[in-house]
Amino acid sequence: MLRELASKERPINDPLYAHLTQCSPCYRQFRSLQREAEARFPWQAATVAATILVLIVLVIGRERLAKVATNEPAKVVVQMEFDLRRFAVSRSETASERRQQLSFTRSRISAVFVLPVGSEAGMYGIQLLDESSRAWAGAAGEARILNGQTRLEAVLDLRNLAPGDYRLGVRRQGESWRMYPVRVE
Repeated sequence: MLRELASKERPINDPLYAHLTQCSPCYRQFRSLQREAEARFPWQAATVAATILVLIVLVIGRERLAKVATNEPAKVVVQMEFDLRRFAVSRSETASERRQQLSFTRSRISAVFVLPVGSEAGMYGIQLLDESSRAWAGAAGEARILNGQTRLEAVLDLRNLAPGDYRLGVRRQGESWRMYPVRVE
């Protein structure tokens, strides 16, 4: 079980994680297993470091945006909701369903993202990427489960983007990015 915890095979809310905070022998063995995994797969350690760096940048960007918002006259913020559940892979999906895109306007968007079924609550990062994977906008937010839906709220400033096709990356802290096609108009 400690090996599964160290390799993140168990969900973050597994009660065994709480046990690690109270049992020194188990925690030492857990850390030893983590160090072994890092030695075998050094790229995983780099991925964790990169994830932490991205979250720090997103938080700093969010704080700077809050400062700008208090120093500038109130800007129009467009309220939008995006249902990402329709992008879940199914065996019966057609080619036209796979090509569906989210549609964003070039403005400040106060967005609510309804995450795919099974998404957990917690801190998430959001990035809007171009075709060469360059990030043009980003945000961080906390997803909450409300009436059976995992809902993530974030503010994205898309005023300086050129119209075109992008990809929306959404990921829970410590997990992989999920990408969604976006059209900015």
